[in-house]
Amino acid sequence: MIGQTPPPFSAKKIHGVPAYKLARKQKEVALQPVQVEIKEFEILEVEGNCARFRARVASGTYLRSVAHDMGQRLGCGAHLGSLRRTEVAEFTLADAHTLEELTNCCHPDPSFAFPHGKGSGTPKSPQEGKSDRAPDVRESNASASPVGTIDNSPPVPLAGKPEPNDARPVGTALSLSNGTPETLDSLFIHPRKLLPDLPSVTADELTAARIRCGRTVNLPDTSRARQVKVFYGQRDLLAIATRIAGTLFHPAIVLSCGADTSVRRF
Repeated sequence: MIGQTPPPFSAKKIHGVPAYKLARKQKEVALQPVQVEIKEFEILEVEGNCARFRARVASGTYLRSVAHDMGQRLGCGAHLGSLRRTEVAEFTLADAHTLEELTNCCHPDPSFAFPHGKGSGTPKSPQEGKSDRAPDVRESNASASPVGTIDNSPPVPLAGKPEPNDARPVGTALSLSNGTPETLDSLFIHPRKLLPDLPSVTADELTAARIRCGRTVNLPDTSRARQVKVFYGQRDLLAIATRIAGTLFHPAIVLSCGADTSVRRF
């Protein structure tokens, strides 16, 4: 456990306002140090004034601040040159796909491509989940810097907003209708593999209808788990339900309304 000051360009809130919004307006950002946990830290390579390292950290740890603090300790200053998340919770890079793979699946037309080489290269990192039980693993490059600021990471373009001189047509969007269901399914993690700590329950049509309305249901075919994943069929994740007594569960989070969105009374 170490004390770490989050970078100004972070989602930490100051009086209800995200710090990055204040930083973009060049307003003072005063963040207090917080306790974070670095479970593993390994220097993989040192070349010139650059070092490549792998870190396994708990949720809420900022690798930009780690690089900055390293520079401060060495007396030369440092900043994070690049960052690649390789694992988070149960997801790894083996579960990731590049934008090109997704585009080729949704747009069989070979003439469609991301301009300026967008979407090429290393697969995008797994979903950005945070879990203290399953810390994420990242590989980073930290470069020595005479300035050593913690907010000098390059900006990341927002998805859907073309850059200047972008040749992409206005209004261009991915159309999933062009891909076959089998091909599209292969790009996504099966819903029953999500939240592996929660057992899965399959609801019948009557129970599913009650869950869609947020009503308490009886799920006799469950373990004694406090929470369960409720499915309709194999892939339709309806809700996360919480046990209230015996085999009675209340849908704490309803995730799907399904094809039938009409309200039924029972």
